Amino acid sequence: MSKETIKETVRVTTGNKKYKIFVTKHDIESGDWHSCIGCPLSIAFRRALNHKYVLVGAKYGEVFREEQKDKAIFKFNLPLSAQKFIKQYDEGKPVKPFNFWITLNKT
Repeated sequence: MSKETIKETVRVTTGNKKYKIFVTKHDIESGDWHSCIGCPLSIAFRRALNHKYVLVGAKYGEVFREEQKDKAIFKFNLPLSAQKFIKQYDEGKPVKPFNFWITLNKT
C-alpha cells in the first residue's frame, strides 16, 4: 500500500465520527503479538486518530486522554474482519494489509 493510499478518512453521521482504518504492511511487520498497545491494529488506530493512547482488544478498543489514562474517552467495536485479523496475527498465521470503518462512541 503506497503512502498516497493511506489517507485516513473521516465521516460524520448523526454526531458520531466514522474513521477508515488502514492496516499497512509496515504496521504488520512492526507490530507485536498479543499486545493491546503494540499490535498492527493499535498502530493503525494511533495513526488514523492522531492519538497516542489507544488500546485494541480482541473485539473492541478504547481511546484515552493523556492526563487520564484510566478512563476511556471513546470506545469502538471492531468489525469481524478486524477480529479475525487479530486472531490470525496472534496465532502467527499470515495476514495481509486491509482496511475497515469504525465509529467512535463517547463514553
